[in-house]
Amino acid sequence: MIRRSVLSVIVALALPIGIASAQAVDSLPGPAVQLIEGGPRDWFGHTRQAIVAVFGRPDNIGVETVRNQDDSLSIDSILTLHYRAATFVFYAVTALRNDLLAEVTAWDPAYLKRSPLRLGATLSEVRKFFNDASHGSIPHTTYTSSTPLPHTLELWFEHDRLIRLKWEYPID
Repeated sequence: MIRRSVLSVIVALALPIGIASAQAVDSLPGPAVQLIEGGPRDWFGHTRQAIVAVFGRPDNIGVETVRNQDDSLSIDSILTLHYRAATFVFYAVTALRNDLLAEVTAWDPAYLKRSPLRLGATLSEVRKFFNDASHGSIPHTTYTSSTPLPHTLELWFEHDRLIRLKWEYPID
């Protein structure tokens, strides 16, 4: 009886936290959602060919094989294009002969020319862009869109200045 009562209290206390968190995600302004869900995919394209056409040959290409989660007999690849100040990670589906942009990390303005957030932006400018009312200095934060397959944008700060952005796109 006591366990059930304690569990009820924990659930009751946790429920408002979950609701507040969902409301915060839903309250992202349109430009913030567009940056999270689009960003480099909108600016440069979502294929390896498009990225290479914009930035030229990468300095290095990493390849890792993985078993396809939907077809255990199929082996796919994770390809990482390494540039001087950015990485582009693709999930290459062997059976479809298709590659999907899964992740982009950039830490140089050359890769962020079309971004509404510039490297060097202050933490308060970034929070204002995302309609984020939190305060205090932080080294890292993450914003996620509220789509069925969440898109994520991670941001790193040094001395309260933006130094790196990382997009993670869902692969379905």
